Amino acid sequence: MELGEAVSPPGFVSGMDHDENTCPWHKTGKDSADAMDATDGDDDGAMPKNLGGKLKSKLLAAGDKPPVADKLAVSFKTLDDRLKYSVTSDGKVKSKFQVRFKDATPKEYPLQYAPHHLVPGNESLKGNPLVAFLGADSVITHFKDGVTSVIKDGKSIGYDVNRAENGVWLPSPYAISMGSNVWGNEAGLVAREAADGPSAVDMFHRFRAAYVAESIRVSGGRQFHMRHVD
Repeated sequence: MELGEAVSPPGFVSGMDHDENTCPWHKTGKDSADAMDATDGDDDGAMPKNLGGKLKSKLLAAGDKPPVADKLAVSFKTLDDRLKYSVTSDGKVKSKFQVRFKDATPKEYPLQYAPHHLVPGNESLKGNPLVAFLGADSVITHFKDGVTSVIKDGKSIGYDVNRAENGVWLPSPYAISMGSNVWGNEAGLVAREAADGPSAVDMFHRFRAAYVAESIRVSGGRQFHMRHVD
């Protein structure tokens, strides 16, 4: 069949051959899903949750590795002074720090790639009408969000949102946002603005833009990895 060719369903699904006993779209009886492969689904037979760690392991197992470029250079430099501030997390007060920037000759920064779901399970798949056709209610439990299955009791198409075919390695800010906090988190930027004024925060935004642009360039034009907007 050529791409774009019109297809008439009766042309390949004959009403004469239809059998409600074997058709998965005739949901009957109490829902009880057959167990899926232990490497793909939860122990109760449900479709696996959207998990970056699972996607990463499956990409690597399939021989799909991130690009070799793990460093980049941008014209910003962090100063030695670290502004200390406190945040409350889980009822506990924690001390953190925020670095400071200045313009400089190009400096090398690390780059880390993250496994990205092409069809995100939470932002795109969850609650989508398509979920009704992926499995029985107990199979689609993590993705229902108001959707009711139309699949026959106990059946699943075996869809795994974390399969390697649904993943791609994308450049991310994690190499400079975890630990070193060079990327700058929101609480730290608020503290930095209170200490040094809006221009200090503007420097962070300029650095981020430069880091993102260079990440895209050295990775061969790959999209920068962040969470999806609504």
